[in-house]
Amino acid sequence: MIIHGPHENLFYDKDLGPILLSDWYHDEYFDIVEKVVGPPGPPPFSDNNLINGKMDYDCSLIPAGGPACTPNAGISKFSFTSGKVHRLRLINSGAEAMQRFSIDGHNMTVIANDFVPVVPYTTNVVTLGIGQRTDVLVKATMPANSAVFMRSNITQKCSTANQPYAVAAIYYEKADQSKTPQSKAQVFDDSKCGNDDLTKTRPLFPFPALQNAATTKTIDITFGPNATNHNL
Repeated sequence: MIIHGPHENLFYDKDLGPILLSDWYHDEYFDIVEKVVGPPGPPPFSDNNLINGKMDYDCSLIPAGGPACTPNAGISKFSFTSGKVHRLRLINSGAEAMQRFSIDGHNMTVIANDFVPVVPYTTNVVTLGIGQRTDVLVKATMPANSAVFMRSNITQKCSTANQPYAVAAIYYEKADQSKTPQSKAQVFDDSKCGNDDLTKTRPLFPFPALQNAATTKTIDITFGPNATNHNL
């Protein structure tokens, strides 16, 4: 579902719609929960990383008796038109992973975070925590026969993944879609576990916080083993 705000006044030519970034586990949900809340041990690692539900996987890594695996299952594909501005609605729909999203050879203009319009700023990477959403504008500045990768990397500084790299193909209007893009990845800082610098993000319609709250509550949240050695 896409909701258009009443004061949206942005110029772009094409809306590519939601782009879902998601870590992926081969284990069943309740098996993963049992590992998380069970006796202390290593956390479960995701098996793959997906863009709009797709990514190739090395089926030789599946243990005997494991889930069915389709080799070279394919990646998601998107279309760019040279000279046009495209809107991408990024969503981290995963369970555990922090994602860093980029497009080879292109900058992005961030226009909204979590449905809040922000003063536009330009970047080559967008960081999304679990459940976070970021809207970006991307101008297709390459020739009409170009093809590049969009990428989403699970940052290994603060997430657990066996295969952290996801790619999808972007084909310009005259590109040969039978060929795999040969573009080079962006270089960005992946040294910290956290969102992009908040000083870049200013609400487009700021409003002051209340000076004196009517009620203030402090809630301490802890995570650790209980009397039966289960994590809660």
